[in-house]
Amino acid sequence: MFIRAVPLATSIGLNAWTCMRGHLQRVLSGNLLPSEVSHLGSAYGLQPDSVHWVFRARHPDGTPQSLTRHIERTGAGQHFPALVGPIDGDLAGITCRRPSVNDDVTVLATVGPFPLPMLGQAFAECTRLLNVAVRYGKHGIVDRESLSVRIAVIEESEIGAALFHRYVATVLEESPIADLILESVQMYLARHRRVQAAADALLIHSNTLRYRLEKYTSITGADLTDTEAVIEVWWALEYWQVRRDRISQAGQLAQEAGP
Repeated sequence: MFIRAVPLATSIGLNAWTCMRGHLQRVLSGNLLPSEVSHLGSAYGLQPDSVHWVFRARHPDGTPQSLTRHIERTGAGQHFPALVGPIDGDLAGITCRRPSVNDDVTVLATVGPFPLPMLGQAFAECTRLLNVAVRYGKHGIVDRESLSVRIAVIEESEIGAALFHRYVATVLEESPIADLILESVQMYLARHRRVQAAADALLIHSNTLRYRLEKYTSITGADLTDTEAVIEVWWALEYWQVRRDRISQAGQLAQEAGP
């Protein structure tokens, strides 16, 4: 929520702003009814039809003041400052403009703009996106568009597990050079199935790459010229990539509580 003031101290005042920050977790947690959020917003000068960005950010050092100040400065609107504060070890808040980061180690998930009654839902989506981004080791700004189908790779674990066992586990079980083969397939797909471009990126001869791709096809039966097969192989490799610390060399998933 925001105070209708520029600068802040000339309107409702710093005491009201401090009180407002105390409501941040309640608003973003979704524990308030939409009508309660709207009422709380109007009490601090927000228009009922105003819309805002919501974010959740994670930094290796917790919630550094430099990042807080950066978002407060860049996320403020003409009439409302940004509301930023710590939530469960992360930095979270509500801004008038799309938030940004000021370093290359923070990952910040954002959605918006959303109307006041939907801020709780928006924050839940930010939490979801942040968890996906952290699993992928992402940094910077992430949103639905940038994460795209990777959200499903993380959350649709049953599909991923089935594809993993078909397109990855068999290679891990049968080939002594499984890591090289799988790395080669990943690079081949990442380079739009261009053999020479993938070989150059891997620093190997194109014939070496062709051999590894043929070996992969012979083990899995995957036709890498078929679009549907390529989608499934990509999904399986992504599933493996973000779970490598939980998957043994033999291709068996370690016991885990979640996807």
